[in-house]
Amino acid sequence: MPDQELPHISPSQLDQYDKCQQQWYFRRTLGPMPPGIALIKGVATHKAAEHNYRAKLESGEDLPVDVLKDVAATEFSGRLMAEGVTLHPEEQAKGKDVVIGQAKDSAVRLTEVYRYEVAPEVQPAIVEETVRIEIPRSNIALVGRIDVATTDGTIAELKTSGKRWNQDAADNLLQLSWYGMAYRHKTGNEPSGYRIDVLVDLVKGPIRQPLTTTRTTRDLEVLLARINAMTAAMKTGVLTPAPMGAWWCSTKWCGFAHICPFYNADRKAAAEANDA
Repeated sequence: MPDQELPHISPSQLDQYDKCQQQWYFRRTLGPMPPGIALIKGVATHKAAEHNYRAKLESGEDLPVDVLKDVAATEFSGRLMAEGVTLHPEEQAKGKDVVIGQAKDSAVRLTEVYRYEVAPEVQPAIVEETVRIEIPRSNIALVGRIDVATTDGTIAELKTSGKRWNQDAADNLLQLSWYGMAYRHKTGNEPSGYRIDVLVDLVKGPIRQPLTTTRTTRDLEVLLARINAMTAAMKTGVLTPAPMGAWWCSTKWCGFAHICPFYNADRKAAAEANDA
């Protein structure tokens, strides 16, 4: 069977499976739920950066900030129209139009921070390139999409967040280990480094938080061990839910919470009613 026809595992699938196998199953069988507003905002900002880097591959120059802000705004509106949005109870209480308007404005502001503080430091050599790796003696392929690799071999990742990251978040980001593996597979070389630029959406205004990290052979071993554990568990059909009390196991972060047998939506609704 040609590699492109193989079922595949991606970094996002592995991350979702690690957090909650039940959510992973719902997504595979029922399809994706409309995304949360934070995801739409992040995707819009990321699209503006991609647009800039693709142009920079040819010209070596960053695009004007107004062009990128327009890309972010257009992507935000397009995603919202195509996919809809899931609002958690706090956002619903604020009002859908208010939440959407604030998020769109925020995506534009984050894009401005990206353009002036991140883009000038990044000269891309690879932009949004999908790398497929066939696992020997397996019917599953690994698929990783390298967002950006620079001319000096640095893997560059752009994130949006509502709060500052700590160094552990960068050091344990499985996505980067995957991108490093994909980069080696594509180029035959080791990445020279890893950088994460977090665009933090603070109340007082967005800021850029630059972080660097490393990856070793042991990080690759951990990644492969997790992939092997996922593929083995998939064969059994046994699904493990998120740990009790996990922050992502809530109506705010999971669109399937209301139908999940492992989540007490009634208790959550009662608690919110008592707090009101």
